[in-house]
Amino acid sequence: MSQLTQTAQRVATPAPNRQQQRSIVNRDELSNLPTRKGREGALEFFREMGITGITPTRLRYAQERGELRRFTLAGHSWYADVDLWDWLQTLASGGQEAQQ
Repeated sequence: MSQLTQTAQRVATPAPNRQQQRSIVNRDELSNLPTRKGREGALEFFREMGITGITPTRLRYAQERGELRRFTLAGHSWYADVDLWDWLQTLASGGQEAQQ
């Protein structure tokens, strides 16, 4: 196969991180129980939401600064979906509120 054909195939194939339209998140439907174990569990929540820019280090800093609520059970950090969502919302800037 020529390079031109290979390039055309790559361009025609949609990128794997481009997914269909996501539904709006209803905060009231998120769990307030600690169901996500450790930073990896928290990162999985963000991946499920389609958010890829959060790193384990950013989560650790948020936890250490008291920005992100966590539960300590049996020596492990556990996170609730609603707490992860609320923390994510605090990272937003701009929008209608900023213009007033």
